[in-house]
Amino acid sequence: MAAAEATMVCFVKVDPSFQVVLHAMSELQANKRMRPVCTVMVGNTGLRSASNNGEFGGLNGFSRTLGSVLRAFMLRSTHLEGLHDPRFSESREFNLDLNLAADAVPSGYARDASPSNVPPDHLQLVHDVAQAQEISANFDRLYPHFTIENRLAAVPLQTWVDFRQGMMAIVEVQSGVIVRLHTIHATVRARHMGPAPMQEGHRGPNRRRLFECPNPNVVRTTSEVRGLQPGQSAGMFPKFNRLMEIIYEHLDIMEGHQDDDIVGLLANLSIDEEVQDSSDEDDQASEEEQDDGDH
Repeated sequence: MAAAEATMVCFVKVDPSFQVVLHAMSELQANKRMRPVCTVMVGNTGLRSASNNGEFGGLNGFSRTLGSVLRAFMLRSTHLEGLHDPRFSESREFNLDLNLAADAVPSGYARDASPSNVPPDHLQLVHDVAQAQEISANFDRLYPHFTIENRLAAVPLQTWVDFRQGMMAIVEVQSGVIVRLHTIHATVRARHMGPAPMQEGHRGPNRRRLFECPNPNVVRTTSEVRGLQPGQSAGMFPKFNRLMEIIYEHLDIMEGHQDDDIVGLLANLSIDEEVQDSSDEDDQASEEEQDDGDH
């Protein structure tokens, strides 16, 4: 009998619930309930524009290129580029040049680990296009172009900016049990150097801007969760069980089990507001009548 298809639940560092995942992972590691499977890093020596250099069309051009390239790194670290691999511009091809990009040998699965002997299921995160797109969309939340632009615009030229928010965790659930935990972490620092040098013979305003973004990379890690069932040892693993509760609630909502409850709640809130509005109108009418009687 084939194993049940796994469900991926994404947590992004900008979400309040992200800390729950980190606390659960720390608890599992402290109790030796996590086994490393693999670590894969993808990056390059420096972000490049469509001209294959550090000159971009302003903050907007730089930020959009950076977000697109980081997404491409993430998809390759998780081996999902065969399912979902959107392109932004030709600059992405320069940044994925095999002479520049580094796809590290997966490590941690075994001492002699290599792409040839690590099971493919442990390298390719999912095998479903919709799930791959969902993972990609959640990763994009870490580096929206306007956030990159605003961070760089808020500091003087030539000031380095570290983008530390780039982390997401993916919890793999199979038959109601957490079987693997994946983390995806980006390391990015950049600075805006100012106008790019004018080329000889150029006419008109210089809209090209010079940026530096050395060694951007994305690191993916995968670990197996060993020997834990739902509700097991609640006293010993309270943080892990809290994570399980959040995941069960999320899956109920995604499957529509709570739709009627939510719709009913919103309807009741609407009714309450209407009743309150009616009561306010009655109170106002009474006050006006009282004022007329006083006159």
